[in-house]
Amino acid sequence: MLRGDLRGRYSFMGKPMLAECKVGYGGKSMTIQKAWFDKVAKEAEDLYALPAVLLKFENSRSGTKYIICLDFDVWNQIMQELKECIED
Repeated sequence: MLRGDLRGRYSFMGKPMLAECKVGYGGKSMTIQKAWFDKVAKEAEDLYALPAVLLKFENSRSGTKYIICLDFDVWNQIMQELKECIED
């Protein structure tokens, strides 16, 4: 079973990241689907990773082109790990 589109690790984090990547070709808007988050969250849980959804506006000529989307609980986990790094 294919799990996520992208895997990566930051040296300060205890868990790797697993991301689902989506591309919007219009350049102006994109519909975000909850199913993307649910899918990558389940896959990340199986791999002991933190899930994310990465969005790209393919035809964007200026401004925002890439977006990282995190569940609030994942955001809090990352912030906690950063806090622990700062305190050490």
